Amino acid sequence: MNYNQKTKSLEVSIKIFIDDIEDVLELENESKLFVCTEKEAPEVNTLLHEYTKKHFQILKENTHLNFEFIGKSCDQDYIYLFAEYKDFNPEQKYTLKNTLLTDDFHEQHNKVNYLVNGVVRSFSFTKDKTMQAF
Repeated sequence: MNYNQKTKSLEVSIKIFIDDIEDVLELENESKLFVCTEKEAPEVNTLLHEYTKKHFQILKENTHLNFEFIGKSCDQDYIYLFAEYKDFNPEQKYTLKNTLLTDDFHEQHNKVNYLVNGVVRSFSFTKDKTMQAF
């Protein structure tokens, strides 16, 4: 996560193994899905947006902030998902909920780096530790 001082927004980039996100989307949708291949179905971007919205949430005073799903980029084994939280104020207190992949991969360990004003803070998330204040 990177706070962009010029646009006053929080830019989020999420890196996931393509195989893992395919497995998770297939389980949730009960059908074979391909991501980042020529076989990719048109609804994949919508499914990725919904999955991200459900499993990567920023809350302010117990209210979910809405983000704009920018899209995705594919790079061999990985997919990058991009989102933006507009009108973000880094001086306020927030809570990050990160359950990406943890429902289906119980040993999943998610690391989040938060960059604001040149300072990086890192957070770790697991199945048992899904929320952290920042």
